[in-house]
Amino acid sequence: MGQGFLALYNVTGDRAELKKAEAAAGFIAANFAPVSRGTGFVTSRTATDAAYRPHPDRDENIALVRFASMLAFATGDERFRAMAAEAMRYLAAEQVALAPLSAGILLANQDATADPLHVTVLGAAGDRAAMALHAAALRSIASHELIEARDPSDRSPLPSKVTYPRLNRPALFLCTERACSSPVFQADEVRGKIQRAELQAAR
Repeated sequence: MGQGFLALYNVTGDRAELKKAEAAAGFIAANFAPVSRGTGFVTSRTATDAAYRPHPDRDENIALVRFASMLAFATGDERFRAMAAEAMRYLAAEQVALAPLSAGILLANQDATADPLHVTVLGAAGDRAAMALHAAALRSIASHELIEARDPSDRSPLPSKVTYPRLNRPALFLCTERACSSPVFQADEVRGKIQRAELQAAR
């Protein structure tokens, strides 16, 4: 559910969906936390019957690392980064990491250690140019990007800390761990900009 809400935030820019993703992460932390440090988040809070006891599942912990890492980036909340780190601590244990079919652990580690490409569309919610830029960004993403839609007239606290210039028309910005791009004003330029930014980030 948390992954679904976070995906909806990417698609809609609606911060209510981000709040729901945060609530899902809070529920996970309250109900499925590791019994002790490094033992992994468990599948259920209580035993369902005599034959099934709560235990950590590798795939669930992989999914949690990827979800919590992106959520931490989107919100700036270090609680979610700590959650991802704790799940990663379990996955990095030799008996877990070296078990067969463990490629997902490498993806989880990448998400936990490298910031995603940050795509921000600045413009009024109903502005056609802003909507076109946002749609172009959605058509161009691969797997490890955060897309934000920001209305300059919205005075509520922003979920992330990047500050953008005031412009007289809608624009899109791409930010990596190192730098942010100049503004992109045309929707047909977005795909090429994102592809180049992803290549630079991978180097």
